[in-house]
Amino acid sequence: MKRIEELMALSIELSETVGRTLPSVLKSLQMSKKYSHSAKALVGFIPKSGYLCNAILNTCITQDNYSSKILMRSLIEHVFIHLYIYTRTLKENSNEIGKKYYGSLKAKEDLDAMTKIGNYNKTAFPEKTVWSTKGTENKRIRDEADEFRIERIFFYLIGNTDTKSEIFQKYTRDYLLYRIEQYTNFSSTVHGGPYAESALAVEHAHKNKVLLELAEDAWLLHRNLVETTYLFASLLDDDASKSYEAIKAVGAQKT
Repeated sequence: MKRIEELMALSIELSETVGRTLPSVLKSLQMSKKYSHSAKALVGFIPKSGYLCNAILNTCITQDNYSSKILMRSLIEHVFIHLYIYTRTLKENSNEIGKKYYGSLKAKEDLDAMTKIGNYNKTAFPEKTVWSTKGTENKRIRDEADEFRIERIFFYLIGNTDTKSEIFQKYTRDYLLYRIEQYTNFSSTVHGGPYAESALAVEHAHKNKVLLELAEDAWLLHRNLVETTYLFASLLDDDASKSYEAIKAVGAQKT
C-alpha cells in the first residue's frame, strides 16, 4: 500500500536524522550528571523502538496483521516504560528511576531467569540442587522492578497528568486508555489464544484498513518516543533545541 511505503520512507528519514543529530544530543545529556541513568535509558529506547517500528511496517507490507500485532504489543510496552522514566525523572527531579531501571529491573530479570530455569531443571532432574532466590533483598528487588509493569505505569501516568487544562487531561487519559486496551487485546496474539484467532477471522474482510492503522500507530509511537527523548535533552541544554526541531520536522506535514 502506498501509505505504508510512505511511512517506511519517513522511518528511514527519521533514522538518518537521528544519525546526524544524536552525537550532539548525547553531548548535551552528558553535561548533566544528575540524570545520567535516566538519560541513558531514554536514548536506549530509540534504536529498540526503531527496530520494532520497521519490523511492523514490513509485516504490514506483506499483509501479515497477526505478526504485526505481536510486535505492536511489544512496542506499546516499550513506549510506556520510556514515558514512565521520562515523567518520573522530571516530576521528581531525580535520577532514581533510571537507577532502578538498570539496577532492580535488570536484577529481577536475572532472578526470574535463575528461578525458572532452576525449576525446569528440578522437574527434569529431581536429584539436582536448585539455588533459592528467596530472601529479603531479592524481595526488595522484585518489588522495585514491579514498578515497570505496564499496568503499574498506566496507573502512575493517569494519576500524574499535572495540568490545569481539563481538555489536555481528558486527551491524555483517553490516549493512555486506548493504548493499554490495545496492549491488552494484542496479548492473546502473543500467547496464541482463541481471541486472536477469532479477531483474525473477523478482520479478514477489512484487512487493509487494519494493516494501515497498525502501520500508522507504529510510526507515530516511534516518532513520538524519539521526539520526547530529544525534548528531554533540550530541557537540559539549549544547544539540543536545534536537534529537537529537526526531529519534529520529520514527517510533520504527512503525519
